[in-house]
Amino acid sequence: MMQSWFTLVQDKNKLLNEESELMISARELELQDQKSRLEQELRRYMDMDASLKTKEDKLEEERIFQEMIEVVKMRDRLVTVLEQQRLQEMEQHAVLVPGAAAKDLSTSASITWT
Repeated sequence: MMQSWFTLVQDKNKLLNEESELMISARELELQDQKSRLEQELRRYMDMDASLKTKEDKLEEERIFQEMIEVVKMRDRLVTVLEQQRLQEMEQHAVLVPGAAAKDLSTSASITWT
């Protein structure tokens, strides 16, 4: 009886963690799209002859560049949050299934971003 309760709690936690990871992955894809669009816009300004750029063009080029930096920072924060969640998931698993933490550390401690 008690073991089945632990299993249910563990399954629930896994599902919640998976949902959170999927939401973070979706947000990361949105940020990648945004960064690609910004790169295209920035290339357009960078390809312009510097002597033909207006003050507005230079300001817009700088704005796009700053926005790209913010997108990269947001993505870095997402990676950090995801890593913290995975560590927390391993800790939860260790509490519910004693002795399992050492096994989990060897198999799930790496993140692959493509």
